[in-house]
Amino acid sequence: MLGALTQIIIYTCRMGFAYLVTHSVMSFNLGIFIAALASISNKYPKYTKA
Repeated sequence: MLGALTQIIIYTCRMGFAYLVTHSVMSFNLGIFIAALASISNKYPKYTKA
């Protein structure tokens, strides 16, 4: 049960970041886009087994 909840939380965070990146691209605000990408790339190695 706890493992499933953890996966749900991680998935929700990843989708939230994807949503922010999509909106930053559509707003043409380069600063927000770079900040969102930096945040995603910083967290990516922790949540994947690559």
